Amino acid sequence: MERMGGVRQYTGEQKKQFAEIDGQCDADAAQAKFRADDQLRKIGANAEDGDKLRAQIAARLADELARVERKREKKKDELRPK
Repeated sequence: MERMGGVRQYTGEQKKQFAEIDGQCDADAAQAKFRADDQLRKIGANAEDGDKLRAQIAARLADELARVERKREKKKDELRPK
């Protein structure tokens, strides 16, 4: 059920807009993960502060992914009938 409010019917245009939002947010999340992976590769296994840097990168990635999900839900909420 849609947010405990019952089942809602959406128009084809609304479904298309939801898919576009999902696609953009999925792309944003993938870019964030790619950047984090790239940063982790640059650190390498021999960095003196490697563990600390890895933890910082992981925390930044988690923050970015949470931001993307908030953005996704905000945009979808704007499309949903009130």
